[in-house]
Amino acid sequence: MAGISLINRNMLIKMSCPDCEKVVEVSEIKKETNVDINGKNISFLAPMYKCSVCGSEFQTMEQLEQSLKLAKIINEYGLHFTWDAETEAWITQSDVIPGLVLEDESLNTLIERVRLAATELIELNKLA
Repeated sequence: MAGISLINRNMLIKMSCPDCEKVVEVSEIKKETNVDINGKNISFLAPMYKCSVCGSEFQTMEQLEQSLKLAKIINEYGLHFTWDAETEAWITQSDVIPGLVLEDESLNTLIERVRLAATELIELNKLA
């Protein structure tokens, strides 16, 4: 995923940019992010905003919390999350849990669905 940054140009909204300190139009983007969890490098596309004035890329507290949840769940269940721009949906599958393949427009909803499905599939596959 080296250097990946996806921009949803249909999602221009106005908000305060922390760098130029003005209320400006920002684009919702998904940017490759790497996080180290227990010595394991987790790579994923994190939700962010990009300022139309200064070009700064930043996360709201909600997006930061979402990114941390995502990194933890990727680590725990061996997941791969990808953004399908054509269908405008997040897709995930697991290297560890057979049958775990889900998609949703909302990353938060998908994370919650993964938690429920993972628990059920772990029991069904007798992985625990």
